[in-house]
Amino acid sequence: MVTQARRSVGFSAWRLAKPFGRLVEKYANRIPAMEGGIGRRQIVSATAERHEQVSDRLHPPCGYNQSSMGDRKTQDRAVLRHEYLKRGIVLCLGSGVSRSSNLPDWRELLMRLSARAWPDRSPAFHTDLLNSGFTLPAIASILKRRLGEGFVQAVREELYRDFPFFNKPTKVGDRKAIVAEVQAGNLTLRAVAAMCARKTGGRYERSQNVQAIVNLNFDVLLRTYMRERYGTYLLRTVERPDASIARHRIAVYHPHGLIHFDPSRFGDLDEESPDLMVFTEQEYFDFFGRAFSVFSYTMMSLLREHSFVFVGTALKDDNLRRLLHYNFKEREDAAERRGRTKRPGRLLRHFLIACRCGNKPVDEAAQLAHERIGVRTIWLNDWGELPAFLGDLYAEEKSDWESVYGVSGAAAT
Repeated sequence: MVTQARRSVGFSAWRLAKPFGRLVEKYANRIPAMEGGIGRRQIVSATAERHEQVSDRLHPPCGYNQSSMGDRKTQDRAVLRHEYLKRGIVLCLGSGVSRSSNLPDWRELLMRLSARAWPDRSPAFHTDLLNSGFTLPAIASILKRRLGEGFVQAVREELYRDFPFFNKPTKVGDRKAIVAEVQAGNLTLRAVAAMCARKTGGRYERSQNVQAIVNLNFDVLLRTYMRERYGTYLLRTVERPDASIARHRIAVYHPHGLIHFDPSRFGDLDEESPDLMVFTEQEYFDFFGRAFSVFSYTMMSLLREHSFVFVGTALKDDNLRRLLHYNFKEREDAAERRGRTKRPGRLLRHFLIACRCGNKPVDEAAQLAHERIGVRTIWLNDWGELPAFLGDLYAEEKSDWESVYGVSGAAAT
């Protein structure tokens, strides 16, 4: 009876997930031999075999680069599900997340600032400036020099120019109206917010599968929407180095700074960080030249520990790609030193959600460029598919997507 019970425990252990496997490997020399021949060597061997089976399924030894586009699509989505359920993800958000709320992307924001800096120039001048060959941060530097001390205020005003709640003291009714506006018109932000929430009983809690958020945008739309939609603080904004974090909230890092639309928050350094804005070429150089600044080492740490899911960005920012390259190169070198090179797909641990451009060869070339920095591409035909895609991922852990994505009572009234 005792032998049979121990043998049953041993066999059951083989089927457990990786955390048990790691413990077994770490403490293998402390596992005593069991009656009936079931001992530590058998358990470690079976655990390793199980890991190999998972790796074979997610990362075929034939090589990721030789897979067809259809096979890659299946593999990429399977790996994303695995990472989401087992380790959790970090969401990295670009300007596309806020675009449907009448906020401009980076290029459009610079166009508006150029028109402000040279109001008497023709529209062709502003277009030619942006197409002059200078990088966007370099153009931002030119505009900052031109606008002088009023640059930050100009950025605020042009960023929120078409946002209906800009420069108005926000009341309860306004916050509910913001929720209604997002739920009706910005399905991307709405879906991203839903990924960060869980409904337990009658209240909302943070999702344990979203480990952190890196928000590359200046705006506060995500924070404002989630606070009112879910009736509690699920996020903890980290906009400056001395900001604390809270375990029951998801840390949201704003490495480029944070600018509010509510005039009652203007200049309140507990609510925004225009003094830390990273927009110009010099600010980018300084930001990434400080290896030990909080956002630099935090970004590298998050890339090391978790899989990133990029939403609303084309992943063309040179500095962001540089960090991804460093992360990928470290993993690649470590794999080569240990002789673990038969599954190159294992090195691709981050994900870009992107829309097809309509030109298949161009999409394939872009996908190859992303793979060189460790990023898999999850293709959508248009952004209207994003809520269903994230909803399917969310449902993998048996959670109710409609309870966090559906129209709230405030928005429905």
